[in-house]
Amino acid sequence: MSSTRLPKIPALALLLATALVATPAAQEPEGHEQGPDDASITDAVENELTFDHAVPGYRITVETEDGVVSLGGSVESVLVRDRAAAIARTVRGVGRVINAIVVDPKDDITAADLRKAVNDALQADPATDSFEVSVQADEAGKVTLAGTVESWSERSLCGRVAGSVNGVTMVDNDLAVTYRMDRSDAEISKEIREVLTWDTLVDPGLIELGVEDGVVHLSGIVGSAAEKDRARADAYVAGVKQVEDADLVVSRWTRADGMVVKEAAFRDDDEIRDAVQRGFLRDPRLSAFRILTTVDDGRVTLRGSVDNLMAKRAATRLVWNTNGAQRVNNRLRIDPLVEYSDDRLAAMVAGALGRSPFVVAEGLDVDVSAGAVRLTGHVDSSFERGKAEEVVSRVNGVRHVTNSLQVDEPSLVTFDPYVDPWPIHDYPWYHYAPVTTFGTDEEIQDDITYELWWSPYVDSNEVHVEVENGVAILTGTVDSWLERASATENAFEGGATWVRNELEIDRNPPEDSE
Repeated sequence: MSSTRLPKIPALALLLATALVATPAAQEPEGHEQGPDDASITDAVENELTFDHAVPGYRITVETEDGVVSLGGSVESVLVRDRAAAIARTVRGVGRVINAIVVDPKDDITAADLRKAVNDALQADPATDSFEVSVQADEAGKVTLAGTVESWSERSLCGRVAGSVNGVTMVDNDLAVTYRMDRSDAEISKEIREVLTWDTLVDPGLIELGVEDGVVHLSGIVGSAAEKDRARADAYVAGVKQVEDADLVVSRWTRADGMVVKEAAFRDDDEIRDAVQRGFLRDPRLSAFRILTTVDDGRVTLRGSVDNLMAKRAATRLVWNTNGAQRVNNRLRIDPLVEYSDDRLAAMVAGALGRSPFVVAEGLDVDVSAGAVRLTGHVDSSFERGKAEEVVSRVNGVRHVTNSLQVDEPSLVTFDPYVDPWPIHDYPWYHYAPVTTFGTDEEIQDDITYELWWSPYVDSNEVHVEVENGVAILTGTVDSWLERASATENAFEGGATWVRNELEIDRNPPEDSE
């Protein structure tokens, strides 16, 4: 059994949670050096759930004991239940989440209809349409997936697609993973080290890794339950039979002296390019495509073609989640393998929207012309508008989406990279105009400082905040684009009327570099 400690890299994800609402004249909680107490954790989780656009926080109960959060209540879909747990895992001090939320669908659906709906969803998604997956469903809404796939990421993707269908109450994922070739423990260990090191959402500085007969053992310390889940997912590379993470401990402390040393590692352009291309090979939405990647001073350009819109967007997200990436210029073309008639594609898009638990499809109009889809109608929030576009981009044959949906209740939508597969800011139509604040500059500054302290993505020690006439000015250094963008959101959440983000991304080049 080989065992090694991963090299320390920028500690982006060790701070633990984002409070979505500003606390008047908030200060750092008393005793935060030892971590938040259970009551504070419960309050923070309840805040996160209450102000999320997709989770009905009023229907969910939260209890905390020794950092273990138990969720109860009921929601209408598997995706919402899983989202609630994912949100709870990001909160500072949460070591584990017990998800006892019951899925109670709004509409009754027969087992036969549910099986067909899940099959349709798998066939409509260009990343799963070629998998040999058998679907069974029962009258209680439980769906069972059987068959074989070639990676754990393909298995997980099939489970997510099945769970995204209205009426599903549980997904029993029995898909078997069969690899094309055997790999040695040393090969597996090397790849896992690389994945963890390049992932912006994991700080591997205190993670130890061992591999024996294809079984991965993770131990050490991570900063949040969300980061632990991410590390576990990263460890499922080709050849892995199982990942054991019971000894990977979620620390309830902040950055105590000697616990984590922030060491920003220089990423040269060739290293960034190679890391991005290896990431494409691991992603089931991208592994089939030849994507030309070039990097110039951290700015990544993608060229080539993919056969669906979601793959193009997934490529952008993968680059942003790669340490060292500063910008993305995505020039990928979309060349669908199958050309559908406008009427057929419109029906496929309408079907996908109707299956989504996040979108109220009634009243939405779908127009299609040569693979270009235009959505019109009204939705409740910018979150729902963005989800509608995400659903459409996953449909085979869609080349482009014009999102003309009208939002009835415009409001701030925050992006949580541990929870959301897409950032609302990627969509050119999203613009948030904050309302005029009645707080003083000093109060806003305190609230922003509080938000940054709770953030799982921002090292608040490296960010300086000033507020002038309600406008927040952020200065200092961060380790990645993700951390920089998160700091902007924290400032808006703290009550800023506008944000001037002057944070610099520190690549920490060698001393002899010019």
